[in-house]
Amino acid sequence: MHRASVVVSVFMWVATVGWAARGGAAPAPLAVRGDAQAWQEIHQAMARLASLRSYRVRSELGQGQTMVMEFVNPDRMRMVMAGGEMEIVQVGEQQRFRMAGGPWQCIATVPTPEMPTGQPAEGETEVTAERGPDAQVGGERTRTYR
Repeated sequence: MHRASVVVSVFMWVATVGWAARGGAAPAPLAVRGDAQAWQEIHQAMARLASLRSYRVRSELGQGQTMVMEFVNPDRMRMVMAGGEMEIVQVGEQQRFRMAGGPWQCIATVPTPEMPTGQPAEGETEVTAERGPDAQVGGERTRTYR
């Protein structure tokens, strides 16, 4: 089995989700601030996710809070925030959520997270990227980015 781990800040995730949700038009030329090699590595890693059967993305939200999203291509997703305080599950067009382990409820208005593409939000002409400190994830050395 081949495994790769990449930890990306939630800001990169939100930018990627926003771009994909708007249809994924060809991106404008980008100015990369910070570490251009880090941006290239982020772009390549995120773009590879679409070819996987399933994967998990963990984002640090700050103040010790995390968000974990699990995807099964092409149309299944589970998101858990704040250690289980909020959970969303999607299969196809159907979504359900629950708070703090309570009863499952229907969702009508929450936008669906899209599969990462490795591209910034539509209309963005600049990205900022930098390497973060290496970390251990599941016992494996992992490269992190901001």
